[in-house]
Amino acid sequence: MTAANVSAAVHLERVALDGLDGASFKGTGPLVLDACAFTGKPDAAPGTFAHSSVTVRGGRHQDTGLVLNGAKDQEVVVEGGAVLGGTNASGALLSRTGDKDRTVRWRLGVCTSEPAGDTAHVRLTEGANEYLAQGAVLRGGSLDLAEAAFAEGWLLHSGCVEDGTARTRLPAEGDRVRHKDGNLLLG
Repeated sequence: MTAANVSAAVHLERVALDGLDGASFKGTGPLVLDACAFTGKPDAAPGTFAHSSVTVRGGRHQDTGLVLNGAKDQEVVVEGGAVLGGTNASGALLSRTGDKDRTVRWRLGVCTSEPAGDTAHVRLTEGANEYLAQGAVLRGGSLDLAEAAFAEGWLLHSGCVEDGTARTRLPAEGDRVRHKDGNLLLG
């Protein structure tokens, strides 16, 4: 979708893409997906994103997902009423590759995540992560945040609604990790 030599900011507004299967966004500059509709298939590979920052503002991403795979530090922001739904071949709507030499900053604001079955809203198993979720609505699915993903970095998950969401893995709370208080846990 974007070539590796694209270092300028890219802004896609109200773009609809259907039939996605492993779409690759290889640019290194900031990427904004504003009110876009991206649709894949339940057995399709999620999209990969190398951009330094990826902002998903509004719109719907169904049966696709975002995997952060840049060579340097990255940030992903999901806000503005964005909806992530369905599933994909990896079983996670938001995830990253395991390169431990980079930090990925996760910012989940006012958005809704509605994965199918036990698909993870977010799956982080390793690497350095700085995770902030405030105001997100998570319906069903699972939240899979491994201890190893926060050995460096931090996690604050507060002010969210989890409706029938399985907390598969979460790191122990401590000075740099908070996820128990301030959430509405339903079901």
